[in-house]
Amino acid sequence: MRKIFLTVLLVAFASAAFAEGTPKKPSVAGFVSNGFWDNWEVSAGFGTGTAFSNGGNSGSWGDRFGFEGNLSVTKWVHPVFGMRAQLQGGWFNNFDSQIGKMTWPYMFGHLDFMVNASNWIGGYRADRAWYAVPFAGFGYMASNFTDRSQRENASGSRQDFAFTAGLLSKFRLSPAFDFNIELKGLLTKSGICPAEMNGSYLAGLSATAGITYRFNQRGWERGVPGYTADDIRAFQNAVAAGNSALEAARSENADLANRLKAAEAE
Repeated sequence: MRKIFLTVLLVAFASAAFAEGTPKKPSVAGFVSNGFWDNWEVSAGFGTGTAFSNGGNSGSWGDRFGFEGNLSVTKWVHPVFGMRAQLQGGWFNNFDSQIGKMTWPYMFGHLDFMVNASNWIGGYRADRAWYAVPFAGFGYMASNFTDRSQRENASGSRQDFAFTAGLLSKFRLSPAFDFNIELKGLLTKSGICPAEMNGSYLAGLSATAGITYRFNQRGWERGVPGYTADDIRAFQNAVAAGNSALEAARSENADLANRLKAAEAE
C-alpha cells in the first residue's frame, strides 16, 4: 500500500511540475495555435468588373465592364479566422457627357478580415471539399495614373480610401491547392473616377476566378487551450508512464499480500 501511495504522489508531482514549466501559447475554441509561418496561402485570380455611381451613368451595361487581376497573401490564425492582404488592379469603363466612353486604370491595396463560415457553422474538417469565406476590409485606391489614360481622359491621377467586402468560395483540389471564385465590391468617393458623375460615391463590383496554394503546416489540431500539440503529447506520455508504474505497484502489492497469506497459513 505504501508503494502505491508513493507512486500516485510521484505522478501528481510530475504532472504539476509539467503544467508549471510548459510555455503557454494562445488558442481559440479548443484549437492549438500554430506557428507564425504555418497556415499561409498565396492566391492569384483574374476576371471582370464594373463601376457605377449612385447618381447613375450613361451608356449600356455591356460597355462598362473592364478587367481585374488580383494577388493575395492570407494568414489563418485559427480554422475560422484569418487576415488577408490583397492587391487588385485593372480598369473600369465609364461614360462622360462630353468625352463619351472613358477607360481608366486603377489599383486597390487592402487588408481584409476573413471568416471561414463553413468551419464555423459545420465544424472544422481538413478534407472539406468546399467552404465559404465572407470578408470585409479597408485600403487605399489610386486611379487614372498612366500617361495614356491621363491624355485620353483629360484628367490627372486620383487617390482615395476605399472599403471592400465580398464572398470567397474555395473548392479543394488537393491538400495544397484550391480553386477560387471571388465575388466582391468596393465603395469609395465618386471623385476617384475621371468621368463626370452626378453621385457622391462610386461602387465597384467584380468577379474573379483563380488558384490558391497553401504551404507549411496546413491543418489544425484540437487540444487543451494554452498548450501546443507537443505539450499535450508529452503530458499524455507522462500520464501513460505513471499509469504503468501504478499498475506495476498494484501487481507487486498483490503478490506480497498472497505471499503473506501463504506464510500465515503455513
